[in-house]
Amino acid sequence: MSQRTVALMPIGAMIGPKILCLPGGPGPTIREHGLAALRSCVRSSMSQLDRLLCMEAAWTVMKLEAAPITADDGIPTFTEAQCTAFCKANNLALVVRGRQLVDEGFLNYPKEALTIVSAVAYLDNFRNYAAAASVVRYRMDEGEPKSLDIVKPGIGRNALAFPM
Repeated sequence: MSQRTVALMPIGAMIGPKILCLPGGPGPTIREHGLAALRSCVRSSMSQLDRLLCMEAAWTVMKLEAAPITADDGIPTFTEAQCTAFCKANNLALVVRGRQLVDEGFLNYPKEALTIVSAVAYLDNFRNYAAAASVVRYRMDEGEPKSLDIVKPGIGRNALAFPM
């Protein structure tokens, strides 16, 4: 894929008014400038702010408060509390992200973040079964619980292959 093609791709997507999808997550600049800055980001002109928003949208990782990362490798991070505050400030119910490898292919923690990973290279490693999300209904009543249906394949990469 050429850089020109990648430059035309969106940095994120909204499912209805309440679900934000990003490869990474709400990094420090995204949290500071909010959803409006993401919506107005222009990839063709790429101001300094737009470059920073694009980088954070793609590469931000979640740093669990219970197991803090002490190394500073320059990758932007967010915590559970920061994700919750970002969702509340921007009237979001959920941030769906996929940048981080998690056990079993998904992690719904905190309740405002859903991490899904389906990298083929990691199948059968780290209990990663791959994951996919399907939004059946995005208009939820206040307080209505979200649900995740979990379907696990058999063991091994070939367990998903069709018999000949």
